[in-house]
Amino acid sequence: MRRFQLRCVLEQPLVVAQGAVVRGELRLTAHSRQSYDVHLTLTAPPFQPGMPPQTVRRACSPRLTSRTGGMEVATPGRSPGAM
Repeated sequence: MRRFQLRCVLEQPLVVAQGAVVRGELRLTAHSRQSYDVHLTLTAPPFQPGMPPQTVRRACSPRLTSRTGGMEVATPGRSPGAM
């Protein structure tokens, strides 16, 4: 059995105060390419009073690559494997 690990990196930091509760939803949707799409939503309380709550959404689609033989993530605006 092969297992793959996936990192879904946020494009923007989620700034929170110590002790703040971050809530989130992770949705994996299977598709016809024998893989899945990852949809991540994180919500944090305002960092300072008077500011709105922060919400960060991220979507990524892992795929097998011949270059590494493993999974890489297609990120909008970047090619898989780019740092």
